Amino acid sequence: MRLKRFIVLLSFVVGIVFFTFWNRRNVITPEAALQLAKRDIKRHFRVVHGAWIYMNTLPYDNDGVTKDVYYGGVTIESDETSYQIGFYVDQQTGDIVHMFEISD
Repeated sequence: MRLKRFIVLLSFVVGIVFFTFWNRRNVITPEAALQLAKRDIKRHFRVVHGAWIYMNTLPYDNDGVTKDVYYGGVTIESDETSYQIGFYVDQQTGDIVHMFEISD
């Protein structure tokens, strides 16, 4: 009887550890999210001077669907004028879900 309990408990613990490891593997790191965002932004603006990203995820609601996203920003140059652009990057896919100009 004790052996059965031990095996059940051990299986449960192994399942939790495996699920936690598997779930962490399916997310993009903040550094990778920043590189993907910079690559996408460079396609439109060509010149990116600086970039930053907040290392923790934030909840982002898009039409009733909440996603975990990274918040970051870049400084771009367009027509010899510099602009601050903010963005949210989906933690699961690395896609930019929202971009906006950061005003002074």
